[in-house]
Amino acid sequence: MDEARSPILGKILSLAPLLLMCLVGMGLVMFAVVNVVPYVKTYQELQLAADTGNSIIATKMAEEDPSGEIAILQHRLDTAKDSLKTSANLFMETAQADAILQKLYDYAKASSVEIANLQTQNTLNAGSQAPAAPTPKPSRNATPEPVVVSATSAYSVRAIRIVANGSVTNLVRFLTRIREISVPGIAVNNLNIKDTEDPIADAVLTMDLLIYTSPLSDGKAYLDLPDVVLPTPLVVAEEATLAPEAVTALAATPAPDATAEPGVGSITVVDTGSVPPEPALNPVYTETFDSGNLNHWKLGAGWIFFKDEGSPSLQASDNSGDATFAFDTLDNSAVQLRVLMSSSSIKLTLRQSSAGFYAVVLQPTGQIALYRGATLIKSTTTDQSSIGRWRVLRLSVVEGIIRISVDGEDVLTARDSSELPPGTFSFSTIGRGVVRVDDIDVFSLDTAEKF
Repeated sequence: MDEARSPILGKILSLAPLLLMCLVGMGLVMFAVVNVVPYVKTYQELQLAADTGNSIIATKMAEEDPSGEIAILQHRLDTAKDSLKTSANLFMETAQADAILQKLYDYAKASSVEIANLQTQNTLNAGSQAPAAPTPKPSRNATPEPVVVSATSAYSVRAIRIVANGSVTNLVRFLTRIREISVPGIAVNNLNIKDTEDPIADAVLTMDLLIYTSPLSDGKAYLDLPDVVLPTPLVVAEEATLAPEAVTALAATPAPDATAEPGVGSITVVDTGSVPPEPALNPVYTETFDSGNLNHWKLGAGWIFFKDEGSPSLQASDNSGDATFAFDTLDNSAVQLRVLMSSSSIKLTLRQSSAGFYAVVLQPTGQIALYRGATLIKSTTTDQSSIGRWRVLRLSVVEGIIRISVDGEDVLTARDSSELPPGTFSFSTIGRGVVRVDDIDVFSLDTAEKF
């Protein structure tokens, strides 16, 4: 019987691996059914829900008309722009701000007040306090035009410090004439009028002007300013008490112009038409500073190389040293340069040597003066202000004739019977303010050789 069971037990044992594999396979199927299939089903349901949602959104977006919302936003934007422009119209245009310096000098002259000092600061960006945009320079042959400074924000601020001398009454008249301060675009700070013991100036006025400019302003707020109502002066009538001989002497005294000497020392001021025309001169040197090479120059304190959007120049702030040409052999020659001034003057010398020099000084307000060394020979006034405007200044000394011209027009002519020897030329600044110099040309009668 044991022998009969043995074959059956052997068959069962031989089928055991197969049974084991079937059991493992059934276990895996059960694991998938219990653990995997539910999550797959959930994923499919979520995917279907997402697809359905996207379809609904697309349908809604296609059905919705956003023009209403766009119209509302555009209305808000237009309203904000109108409000900004309305506010900016209280400020000055840039061109009006450029002209305010000349107006201040005009107001002072009309009030018998002398502006002793006028300092300007660079334009300040109201948002970032970044430096003002560089002043553009016209081409060499272009007619000088007022400088236009591009704005980099909704508004900018310019600061001007004024010191003026005169009687208290005239200083008050000066303030009254500044009609622009009636508009909010100009603010007056640190105003002070103080008596002085100086017999020339009864009182001194100091104040700061803050000028707000905006590229969005139409400038109309400054076109219809209120009329000036000046204080009525106190007049005290009194009889003349001059003695008869004093009255006679006063009547016999000529006007200052009649007693002025036609020249000083060896120099005689003459009319342009009374001297022969200047002979043809040879161009021997041109400097535009485009190359950045300053080998021909000895720069005194204050001068820096300034690059203005592809138009380099030399710039100095406040009183500067001499910017001197490196060659000192100029005899019968002429020098011409383009200059931009704010509130300081430019001094141009020729035949500068240990023996002396000839000099011309051009002030921002248009005054111009001829010197031999430190001696004033003659002063006069040009027709145009030089504030914030490129001007062409020319000084020539040829065969004893000194000629000064501004923008191609003769201003002063003189004759020197005892000419200075050959020398160099230089230029410098006088007073506080920014000066830029560019486009220098040198001409000579004696040679055509280039420097």
